[in-house]
Amino acid sequence: MKIPYGLVVAPVLAFAQIAHAQDAASLRTAIETHYAAIHAGDSETTVSHHLLDFSIFPGDGGILMEPGFFEAAERMGATVAFPTSNLTMSHFNAQIYDDVGVALFYLSGAREARGEVTAGTWRVSAVWRWQDGEWKEAHHHESPLIGRRHR
Repeated sequence: MKIPYGLVVAPVLAFAQIAHAQDAASLRTAIETHYAAIHAGDSETTVSHHLLDFSIFPGDGGILMEPGFFEAAERMGATVAFPTSNLTMSHFNAQIYDDVGVALFYLSGAREARGEVTAGTWRVSAVWRWQDGEWKEAHHHESPLIGRRHR
C-alpha cells in the first residue's frame, strides 16, 4: 500500500514548526517583543504576555508582586504604573524544558519611576511557559548588578 506523500510530510512539518517554536531563539524573540511593549508604554500588551499566575520580584528591590496583583489594584480603583524604560538586553541564555523556558540575561539602560531615573544594569531570571502556541511569562526576577555597568 502506498501512503500519499502529503499524509507523511504534513505531520512532520507540523511537528517541526512546533518544536522550532519552543526553542531558545523563539523565547528570545518573545522577550524582545515583551520589552518593545514595555518601552512603548503599552501596559495592556505587556500584561497579555504574562500567565494569570504571573509573579515578579522587581528590579528596584520591591516586594514580590503576587498573582492577582493587577486584579486587586483594579478592584480598588488603583492604577498600576509601569516605569518608563530604555533598556537593552545582553548575554542572553535560555534552557528549554518541554513547555518551560528559563531565560537568564542582563538589562542595561535607564528607568524612570515616580519621577526618579535609575540607570544601571540588572540581572534577570525569567521563567516562561509555552501555552496555546506562544510564550507567556510565569515569573520574573531582577536584581541590580552592583558596582559596575555591564556591557
